[in-house]
Amino acid sequence: MENFQRLHRLTKVLHDYVVEFPEKEEKRAEYIQTIQEKLDEREEFLKHYKNPTESLSKEQVDELMKWSEEISRHIAIYRDKIKEDALSLDTQRRMVKKYDPPRGFSFDGSFYDKKR
Repeated sequence: MENFQRLHRLTKVLHDYVVEFPEKEEKRAEYIQTIQEKLDEREEFLKHYKNPTESLSKEQVDELMKWSEEISRHIAIYRDKIKEDALSLDTQRRMVKKYDPPRGFSFDGSFYDKKR
């Protein structure tokens, strides 16, 4: 039963943490690092105990499975959001680096190109 309590606690903490994704990009690295640490801790526990759910009722196992599915779903959503942000940044960088020729001529006949 103590195995269940520890697995339940680890899964609950991870589930509660994963639900809130930070919108500010500065906090994302710390958020991802914390999730990774919590996942590693849970994985280490699951490796140590071959079948921590063997003495559990069906309701307890269903609750853990539901939380695990929600954790996976949230992580997949966050992964896709981070990919979108990375593609957006890449597009912005390419647009800045792209050469933009001048639009028109000056009235005195000289040609000025401010971009280099």
